Amino acid sequence: MPLIQIKDSEGYGLMFREVGKNRIPKDFPEDVIREVPKLAMREDDIVITNWMRSGTHWMFEMISMLINNNTETIPKKKEDHMLEYQPISMLDALPSPRVLNTHLHFQYLPEDMKTKRCKVVYLLRDPRDAHVSYYKLLIKGSITGYEGGWKNWFALSLNGELSWGAWIDHVRDWEKVFEEYPNLDVHFWHYEDMKKSPLEELRKVSKFLGSNSTEELLQAIIDKCQLERMRCDKFQYEWLENGQSIHYEKGVVGTWKEVFTVEQYEQFEKLYRRKMAGSKFESRYRGPVDVL
Repeated sequence: MPLIQIKDSEGYGLMFREVGKNRIPKDFPEDVIREVPKLAMREDDIVITNWMRSGTHWMFEMISMLINNNTETIPKKKEDHMLEYQPISMLDALPSPRVLNTHLHFQYLPEDMKTKRCKVVYLLRDPRDAHVSYYKLLIKGSITGYEGGWKNWFALSLNGELSWGAWIDHVRDWEKVFEEYPNLDVHFWHYEDMKKSPLEELRKVSKFLGSNSTEELLQAIIDKCQLERMRCDKFQYEWLENGQSIHYEKGVVGTWKEVFTVEQYEQFEKLYRRKMAGSKFESRYRGPVDVL
């Protein structure tokens, strides 16, 4: 499938690879994405799923440490376990329990997930923070080749003209999935709660996974997975742009307030209230709030 380009109001373009109704970063192999539904799932698989920039690297490292029962840095990047990036042969070779991850909507995932009792950890982050983090990732790297400014990219994002689509669509679609497929054992993980009360939140994850980790191990994992430590420990395993890791930002809650204008906040708030009506998460990320 050839690459497609979406241009903003000033002519700056975003490059995608369109596979079915999916818009995928251009570096993701089309043949791998088309094969994802055929992957044989296992009953002890753990699948981390979320929209972009919601804490996947962080949660992949912590869950892997919980499963391994130690605090040793995971000697690989999380994309090595990513459903839409690694061929089935590589995923099949991973030892159980596998800690997999994806940004795909459920309809493009392995057919086995409709019947196997997999554990799913669904990550949620304030969509405003996630959008700002995503924009900063794009302008630092070559993932889409975008060189436009925040104002124009924000306008594109309101229309879901992004890789992986719109945050709201991802959340609402997965909400329906969890209602339709009760075999999926799901834990909802909120980025902001983990930043505020990391020990309490990791304790919940440990209980969900049945890892029975000690309080000492939980705290040690939290300490090991602090942003600055991960930035250093994971450097040799991460994707680099000009010799620099592009995936680790500030990791701070509420940074969107430094970027959104009042008009942009109001536009997003209007869209959010309309499309998230009836969602269990509706009240979580809507105003009123103070903006700069």
